This record gives sequence, structure tokens and C-alpha cells, in this order.
Amino acid sequence: VLLLTLKPAEFKGVKSEGMLLVGDQQKPQKVQGLLKAGDGSVADGTAVECEGAKTLVTDNMDLKIFQKLELKVLGDGLSVTYKKTMALKAGGQEVRAERVKPGSNVR
Repeated sequence: VLLLTLKPAEFKGVKSEGMLLVGDQQKPQKVQGLLKAGDGSVADGTAVECEGAKTLVTDNMDLKIFQKLELKVLGDGLSVTYKKTMALKAGGQEVRAERVKPGSNVR
């Protein structure tokens, strides 16, 4: 899952116009896993949405706003928490993290 709608920012002297999200498991061993939508049939560019939340499209979201969201691997799918926990989906299919256990963070 690659996000492109964040406000461009500079990190360590390099301009960033998007970010790649990965599942990040720390224990029992450090493992990172790519996020994918469903069975792989979801087309590139499909919007990622929170099930049960109103979708608001905005250009150049500030990173500080995005950081208020808690992204976690719960069961087979991924969830986002901002006031309540909601499943992340793209094209009607759950966004999943490969190789990491439930409870892992997403960074």
C-alpha cells in the first residue's frame, strides 16, 4: 500500500511525496511485511477506505494529522483507529499485512 496524498515533506534532506506502509512486528523476532489489498486482484490506484467511516478526499494531508491514526494488524486484516477501530479495505477487499502477527504496528 503506497500513500500519495500526504503533503510533500523533507526527511533527512530528501523530499518525500508519499510513503510505503509495512507491517512491523518487533517480537518474538523483528519482521516486516508488505501490505496488500485482498487476493491481488485489486487494481493499482484503488482508494483505501475505512469500513464504516465517511470518506473525505483531501489533497496534501499534513503528516501530523496522519500520525494521529493508529494502524494495527488485527487478525487477518488491517485496522485503523481514530475514535473507533475500523477495517481498512480497497476495492471491497481487506488490506492485509504479509508475514507479521496480529497486534503488530503498521509504519
